[in-house]
Amino acid sequence: TRTARAFVRRPGSSSSCTMSTGVELIACETCGNKELDAQGRTRGQQLIAQLRDLVGLHPNVQLGSTRCLWSCTRSCAVHLRSDARVGYVIGTLEPTEEHARALLDYADLYAGTPDGAVPFKTWPPALKGHFICRIPAHTAACGVTPPAELADTTGD
Repeated sequence: TRTARAFVRRPGSSSSCTMSTGVELIACETCGNKELDAQGRTRGQQLIAQLRDLVGLHPNVQLGSTRCLWSCTRSCAVHLRSDARVGYVIGTLEPTEEHARALLDYADLYAGTPDGAVPFKTWPPALKGHFICRIPAHTAACGVTPPAELADTTGD
C-alpha cells in the first residue's frame, strides 16, 4: 500500500509562493534523426525552427533545446517546465506550425496557473493525447520541504 506524503512549508516561509510567470519550453534536437529534411535537419530541429518563428508572440515563454529527451519512440518531444509548477513531457509531435502554435499556446495557459495544472477543456486540440508524463514541481523554489520522516537523517 502506498501512503501519500504531504510536503510542509519551512518555518517562516509565506503561505503562498512567489514565482516568475516565465516558463521554459525545451525541445529535443535529435528527435527523428533518421528522417532528415532537404536541409539535413532532424524532425526535432524542424520543430525548433517552427517554435523560433513563433515564440516572439509569447513573451512568457523561453525556448531552449537539448540533445535528447530520451523519448525516441514518441518523437518529436518537448519538456515544459517552470519554477514551483509541475512539468510535462509532450511527445509524438509533428514538426509543423500547427503543433508549434499549440505548444506555445499551451505554454501561455500553463504560465497563467500557480501550479501548472491547465484545465483539460482549455488545452489546444492539437496537443490532446500527446502528454507523456508529468514531472513533480521543484518544491525548493517555494520554500517547501519534505516531512521529517523523509528527511536525510544520516548527518551527511
